[in-house]
Formats: sequence, C-alpha cells, structure tokens
Amino acid sequence: MKFVTTTIALVLSLLMGGLICSFSELPKDYWWLLETTKEESAYSETGDFYWKVTFPEQVKDLDGQKITLKGYFYTYKDTTITLLTKNKQPFYGCSADPKITMIELNNAQKLAFKLGKKYTIEGVLKLNHHFHNSDSYTFPYRLTEVKIL
Repeated sequence: MKFVTTTIALVLSLLMGGLICSFSELPKDYWWLLETTKEESAYSETGDFYWKVTFPEQVKDLDGQKITLKGYFYTYKDTTITLLTKNKQPFYGCSADPKITMIELNNAQKLAFKLGKKYTIEGVLKLNHHFHNSDSYTFPYRLTEVKIL
C-alpha cells in the first residue's frame, strides 16, 4: 500500500511540475489579455455618441509596462496614425474589427516594416482612459518605445 501511495504521489508531482513548466513557457503575446477589455457604445450627457471602454484589473496592471505582441502594421485611413492589428484585414467593407484588437503605435514611421507581413513587436503599453474624448487619440491602447523583434 505504501508503494502505491508513493508512486501516485510521485506521478502527481511530475504531472504538476510538467504543467507548471508548460505554463511558464506560454508565449508572451498579450492579445488574449487585451481582448478582455469591454467596449460598448454609450452617450454623453450632451447626447454625443462615444465608445465606452472598461479595462479589467489585469489590463490596468499592464499600463506603463513593456509587452510583446504579434500582428500586422496598418496605416489608418489618410492619417499618419500607424496601428498594430491582430488581423491582417482589420477593416472590411462597412465593418471593422473591435478597436480592442488595434493598438496605436507611437513614432512607428521610424520603423522599417511592410504592410501585410506579420511582425513581433515590443513596446510600453499606455491605456487611453479618455477614449471617447475627441482631444485624445482614437484607440484604447497605445504603444510607445516600439521596436520590431
């Protein structure tokens, strides 16, 4: 009986150790966490429409932290705004992916990139708590100090 108990304990500890090791090797791509942000339509007291964004605590903890993401560079409309998008075609027809799958890149014009090619980048995440304010940038996330890995 002692042999069986010892064997079971050994097998369980090896399994748990394997799970811990495998979780520690998860890719450091933060899209899955950023997508937990809630984005919903709302109206201000003056009746103006805006996108209300609610950041979960885990996302708030990333504010000001260096993160890594994989995605596609996209130049936004006829502006100098460059985005990193999770999907290759974030805008299609009359619809678009949620803005929580797009990140504005600060000074991306200095980077050498090709549209349509997938990149891994690193940068410091900034949350836009005033997403609906017309005086601020237009996306809920911004990356500064961006570099291509």
